[in-house]
Amino acid sequence: MYDFIFFVLYRANLKDGEDSARYNGIIIVSLALLIHIIFVLAIIKEIFIKQYQSTGITYWFNHNRVVYIILLILFAFIVYRYYNSNKIKRVMNKYVNEDSPTKPSYIVKILLILLLPIIGAAIILSIH
Repeated sequence: MYDFIFFVLYRANLKDGEDSARYNGIIIVSLALLIHIIFVLAIIKEIFIKQYQSTGITYWFNHNRVVYIILLILFAFIVYRYYNSNKIKRVMNKYVNEDSPTKPSYIVKILLILLLPIIGAAIILSIH
């Protein structure tokens, strides 16, 4: 799924150069991964809401925002290292027979991959 997102964005942005295409793909793949992680965390939080509220973890998460920035930078760096030139070649070979990356069905798939977990997390978190 993440390779597909990377493929579509990489191919769509190759006209801007390989580095720019790589960065654009990595940014959206990182965003998709974060959205999915937050969705899973929202489900876990909802399941364990009593334990979550009784511990001091909410205080820690609300007052250590610098840690979030460091974790986001580290996360983006890991995704950047994952999509190295060898991985990019493998992804391109995997989807070698695919049509144009700007095909409407590809755009709809990517939007669904990104938006459905956001909507799901919003519904889960708004229950209480």
